[in-house]
Amino acid sequence: MKRPALFLWMVPAICLAVALPATATANTSGSEKLYYLALGDSLSVGVQPKANGANKNTRQGYAHQIARRAGHKLVNLGCGGATTASLIRGDKACSPKRKTIYRNKSAKTSQLAEAERFLRDNRGRVAFVTIDIGANDVASCAAGTGVDIECVNKGIAQIRRNGPAIAKRLRRAAGKKVPLAVMDLYNPFLQRWLVDDGGKTIAELSVDLARGQVNKELVAAFRPRRFRIARVAKAFDTYVPFERTTTYRGQAGVPLAVARICRLTWMCDTAPRGPNIHPRKAGYTEIAGAFRKVLGKVAR
Repeated sequence: MKRPALFLWMVPAICLAVALPATATANTSGSEKLYYLALGDSLSVGVQPKANGANKNTRQGYAHQIARRAGHKLVNLGCGGATTASLIRGDKACSPKRKTIYRNKSAKTSQLAEAERFLRDNRGRVAFVTIDIGANDVASCAAGTGVDIECVNKGIAQIRRNGPAIAKRLRRAAGKKVPLAVMDLYNPFLQRWLVDDGGKTIAELSVDLARGQVNKELVAAFRPRRFRIARVAKAFDTYVPFERTTTYRGQAGVPLAVARICRLTWMCDTAPRGPNIHPRKAGYTEIAGAFRKVLGKVAR
């Protein structure tokens, strides 16, 4: 991906999954590991850009980091390009292509439907569930040096419409006791601050949209179903006022939030690898930490 979209939550997502069967053997010995179910888009599967700019799946993503540290078996159903709508309808192919254990051709074979089957078939065997979703609902809302507010509003409306349905179905399938966590989203378009004066305006606007609209709607959609909120935006210093500055690549007076997005993602790299909204390994580590913080000892 060569051209950045407005926010992380605008990213075309990519996925890499550990292909485990939908139905697991019952834990009769009491010594088998529990499952960790990861859902979502490219962030759930650790995508990063190659030297030629093409995105690739990696094992450095937050889900792999959490699974390794917690010692659970990772079942990753994430799908690149997933939106809140396609998660339900199964009508969008993963990009880049990957082999999934679900067909993703209809509502009955969607990522969400597969997650429900897995959770029901493995009651008592799932340690926790994480999900990142909503990025691609507003994936094309930035063009050139402007922001299409109407496009953003439509994406937010889609999150508002589909998010609660996703949360309700996952909670019902998982049961009352399984910890479920969703992440809010960092804002890679802070990088625009480094471009020119117009970019500074876009960077400031993007913070307001992220905090007051997109992330607000994500929290409102999932919290009523007792989803824990992984505060990734806070971990990335997304909302730190621009008056708080630091030095980045020899340039003084760079807002801390901007420097952090450059250090934790590929947004500030030159072509062909950048600008790319996906996190570096260090960025995925921050996301993993935000999830572990809200999940508690079960993820540590």
